[in-house]
Amino acid sequence: MKNTFSIILLFSVLSITIAHAGLFDDILKSVDVGTQDKALDSSTIVSGLKEALSIGTEKAVENVSQINGYFGNEFIKILMPGEIQKVADVLSKVGYQKQVDDFILSMNRAAEKAAPKALSFFVDSIKEMTRPLKFLGQLTSRGNRFSKVKCTTQFIVGASDETDSEIIEYMFGLYNRLNFKRVYFSAYQKGLGSPDIPGEKNLLPSPQASFMREHRLYQVDFLIRRYGFTEKDIITDNRGNLILDKDPKQVWADDHPEYYPVRINTSEKEALLKVPGLGPGTVNRILRMRRERRITRLEDLGIKGKRLEKTKNYVILE
Repeated sequence: MKNTFSIILLFSVLSITIAHAGLFDDILKSVDVGTQDKALDSSTIVSGLKEALSIGTEKAVENVSQINGYFGNEFIKILMPGEIQKVADVLSKVGYQKQVDDFILSMNRAAEKAAPKALSFFVDSIKEMTRPLKFLGQLTSRGNRFSKVKCTTQFIVGASDETDSEIIEYMFGLYNRLNFKRVYFSAYQKGLGSPDIPGEKNLLPSPQASFMREHRLYQVDFLIRRYGFTEKDIITDNRGNLILDKDPKQVWADDHPEYYPVRINTSEKEALLKVPGLGPGTVNRILRMRRERRITRLEDLGIKGKRLEKTKNYVILE
């Protein structure tokens, strides 16, 4: 029972550690690979991960060792194991609900008290990760057998108090320093977590604001991966957040009037990709059509409706 409880405690604390707000920052700042073209050094990655996880573990242990650190957090709250839960359900039906609740509370209180004592065990466990992480780094490094293996990750947006500019900074680090293939986003929905976390306390301007924020971050992700936008090209407001009522590409365009109008028949691909309403597919179509004839109508590109009206404001057909 003691060993089982230690394993539950270990995984619970490590789960919080990985989700800690400062963890990505610690990891990315620890990994310095110079230029983007330089292959990642596995020992550097391992060193950064170990240091970040150790720091994150200490902070996580500090959080869970407080009263309700476990019991008040639905993500890590310790519940009855499967088989015992069946017995507990029967007891609850015959008038022993209070005893069942007290037992669950006692398990979580024990975990909260045990967490500080287990800190050195957690840190030692992290240090033992060195060997497999180095091995994985060697297998997936450039030129090796599994170099085509790709990594992805997901941000739960709005659960913490991070700004969009912080998330965007992490995105660039994940793509450029850690060679991740994709970054995904999911809007946090209130009522799913502890009432103490920022995501439950923050007031949103509208019920749809969190989903629009998710959508804008996906647009930024596309601008980074497919349009050649740099971190400096992504414009945020004075609080570090994306503007929700306008897509980030158009925000950049409106902030750089000197860049427009772009000439459809002569401008380079990079310039065309900066035009609101033109995506990579349309830009490639423009380049193909220009080899054969002069483009005289935007409608010939297959652009219609609101997208057509938007594009007209940023281009000329001379």
